[in-house]
Amino acid sequence: MAIIEAIAGKIALLPEFAKAHPGMAAANGLLIIFLAIWCVFLYQYLVVSPLRKVPGEIYYVVFGGLMLGFERYFLQGGDVPHMVRNFQHYKYGPVVRIGPTSVSVADPEIAREVLLTQDLPKSTAAQTLFGPLHPDALVVQTDKAEHKIKRRFFSQRFSIVGIQQMEPLMQIIFRNGEKKLDALIKEGKRVDIWDLLHCVGIDIIGITAFDQSFHAVEDGHHQTVGGMVESMFKWLSRTASYPLLRSLPLPSNSVAEQKLAYLQDFCRKIIKERRQLGQRKNDVLDLLVDGRMPDSEDGLPDSQIVNEMMGVLTAGADSTATAMSFLMIDLLQNPHYMVRVIDEVLRADPDPKTGLLHASTVKDLPWFNACVKESLRMNTGRDFQRVALQEGTMVGPYYMPAGTEVNVSRYCLHRGPWWRDPNTFIAERFLPAELGGLTDTPAEELGAYAPFSLGTRSCIGKNFAWQEIRIMIANFLRTFEFEDVPGQDISQGLYITLMLKNPHYFVRVKRRTPEAIAAYRASPPLPKKKPGSLI
Repeated sequence: MAIIEAIAGKIALLPEFAKAHPGMAAANGLLIIFLAIWCVFLYQYLVVSPLRKVPGEIYYVVFGGLMLGFERYFLQGGDVPHMVRNFQHYKYGPVVRIGPTSVSVADPEIAREVLLTQDLPKSTAAQTLFGPLHPDALVVQTDKAEHKIKRRFFSQRFSIVGIQQMEPLMQIIFRNGEKKLDALIKEGKRVDIWDLLHCVGIDIIGITAFDQSFHAVEDGHHQTVGGMVESMFKWLSRTASYPLLRSLPLPSNSVAEQKLAYLQDFCRKIIKERRQLGQRKNDVLDLLVDGRMPDSEDGLPDSQIVNEMMGVLTAGADSTATAMSFLMIDLLQNPHYMVRVIDEVLRADPDPKTGLLHASTVKDLPWFNACVKESLRMNTGRDFQRVALQEGTMVGPYYMPAGTEVNVSRYCLHRGPWWRDPNTFIAERFLPAELGGLTDTPAEELGAYAPFSLGTRSCIGKNFAWQEIRIMIANFLRTFEFEDVPGQDISQGLYITLMLKNPHYFVRVKRRTPEAIAAYRASPPLPKKKPGSLI
């Protein structure tokens, strides 16, 4: 109320100011109208709205999107709204107001209520964020019925059996990465592991979804589709608070429009080539070009096929590549865990024909999978954006009127006090107790772990991502020795996903010889840990 009274006091002074400055009467009139409307707005959202009971910083209500933009560009160095939000939750509690009509949630029980029990629909915020890149694609679909239809449509290619059939294609990309590393070793160069794994990620999507490698491993990440997608991510994130900025004649917008046009033309070219081929490939593109929606005889128009292809590129390539990159960084910076993982991958039996570890083999390596899960906990950050129902929704103890944005903060769930030392990499959280895991009540069981979301909007490509991580990282660690280069900048920014602000991380690499692997396998195994202890 104090803010409203202060503004009303200023309004009362304006007529006197207008008399003293008659030449500014029109400007004063507009200012009075603006301030009066603002007072009504503030009265509605600070005094009348049920959200007035939700704790939080008042500035987010008073200034709305301006505050979110300030948060994005300036607070704590910029691009870290996830860290700002985490601080607010520790200060104010599990539900925090972050705008006139929006709240943030960081509580396992409430998150499960929102995502699973109530299964609130996705808000339009995702469409605002991704809009120019792939409007109406599966990943941004807000209508629950339409999303269900599309998910059934895509599930034909993302079944467990279907994904297992993609393993030989993923192994082809591993071999390309292996050749690239051998060439860099021969040249005596350090390896940008962040760049290499992003090249691997985009090529895997290319060969599994569109029957062609994008040759990112050979040509370099930032010269390919993957590099353009990643730069688009940053542009979209930085303009999401003010979408109107995207229509202004700014150099950044011009560059983004050129990249978007290139990506769309690239997709149209692939569609045209597939139709001319006239041969079924049993991949995602084949499904898009020739498939039919459930309970319909209609195929997809080319414009929708392009949107869905762009959705697969963004959701399938960069997110998994980023997960692999952060996993390697976490292992390099926690050598006590790297030792355990390498022990497992060197002692595991490879396929006698290919010499590679199968994903099914790596799935049974406890330390490897525990480290993957912990890295996903530490390095996933985008909110799950939902919206209150027409009849209103209870979120924890608070009533949310229709249309309220309910943002479940994945980063805050993963960094909350229900985890022991939440900001520390501790793989034992996900290790069975008999193998030395923590004896705490697993936070995962409380609903505090959601790297792939929960409920009907959980990631359709979850098993694809797990298979890719197991094949690529396990076989790279088995084939090469990686040495960290100290002193690198690993500060993160939240764009579409969490990424390094400076997207590079260098390592020294040396190939393991067959003799060295054989000698290691003949050596005594590492001692087991005591349950509940840390390495």
